[in-house]
Amino acid sequence: MHKRRRKRLTTRSLSQDTPALLDDIHHGVVQCVLDRVWQWPFNAFTLDNVTGGRSLPVLCVHLFHWYGLMEHFSLDAVRVWKLFSLVEEGYHSTNPYHNSIHATDVTQAMHCFLQEEKIRQHLTPLEIMSSLIAAVT
Repeated sequence: MHKRRRKRLTTRSLSQDTPALLDDIHHGVVQCVLDRVWQWPFNAFTLDNVTGGRSLPVLCVHLFHWYGLMEHFSLDAVRVWKLFSLVEEGYHSTNPYHNSIHATDVTQAMHCFLQEEKIRQHLTPLEIMSSLIAAVT
């Protein structure tokens, strides 16, 4: 049996303070890293480090806001955070490659592909969201 990586913040500990947490992640060092999310040489390890091991939900919530998916689909930010936190917790840290940092890296690469004009102009919000979720999993 594989051991799961312990996170500083688990979905069970999310409470009414979660909206504040979601706001706070966009400040300081984390925001500086997220400002480079559109660049191919983005470093998922750096994001994981500055988010205390929460790179996947931080990136996904950021991208869902950036693409306007929260508003378009009337999504609750706390539920989106919990969804991607559960996905992140499902990855095994003992696997040196297929882990949550790799999922963060693949999701960021998908974001870069989605920014290509020839691709972006033909995608609906549902297709963008589906592409991001596919990259996460």
